[in-house]
Amino acid sequence: MQEQSVNIKDLMQCLAQGTQSFLQAEAGVSVTRIDCRYEPVNILKLSYLTSLISVNSSINMFFAFSFEKDLIFSILRQMTQGLDYPEEETPDYLESAATEMLNIVVGNTAEFFAPGGERVTFSPPIVIQEARNMIRTQGTTFYSSVVQTSQGNLYIHLIGPRQLFDEQLNYLEAGS
Repeated sequence: MQEQSVNIKDLMQCLAQGTQSFLQAEAGVSVTRIDCRYEPVNILKLSYLTSLISVNSSINMFFAFSFEKDLIFSILRQMTQGLDYPEEETPDYLESAATEMLNIVVGNTAEFFAPGGERVTFSPPIVIQEARNMIRTQGTTFYSSVVQTSQGNLYIHLIGPRQLFDEQLNYLEAGS
């Protein structure tokens, strides 16, 4: 498969618009501002809960949605409205809400990175809990946008190239 250049500005705008649509229509959350950054950043801020998925097509990158605590709990309340579940299962439901939203938004943008109907594959999403930072190493690129809502921020991160990481986002040494 031949690598193609990706217009990061268009991709970030597409993801931000899809995120805004999902939050408003499916989670009842108002988006107050979207701050798309089109230059690479050196540090990614991972919030309370982060869901990641790899996309393999003409682009090979990880996509991450990192949720502040109040926002993911608000999304969970809306997605589970009318559903009773034991309190001890809340962490599992939070992870499911985060991965479902990521799958839907990234899946709805699949045609963006599959020009001409080429094959696109997605990894199963993984979840990182608790805030931390990822520092950019040589050979990696980070892009980040912030979706500000009435319930807290959601950070959209693009991490590439995909080949530099395993499925748990561990950096792979050259030649591994």
